Amino acid sequence: MMKAQMKGISLMIILLMLVLTVQAAALRGTVTDEATKEPLIGAAVQLSGTNTGTITDVDGNF
Repeated sequence: MMKAQMKGISLMIILLMLVLTVQAAALRGTVTDEATKEPLIGAAVQLSGTNTGTITDVDGNF
């Protein structure tokens, strides 16, 4: 009985670590104007098909 509980707890810890690792992934980039190549400040950037998004900073970075 104790061995089965330890396996269950170990499995839960491994799954939790996997979830936290996936959520830690970062997406970075720069948004610039096509014509002038100037950075776009405050442009909305959203990951397609999700609710995950952000806006660019004063250098066009997200």
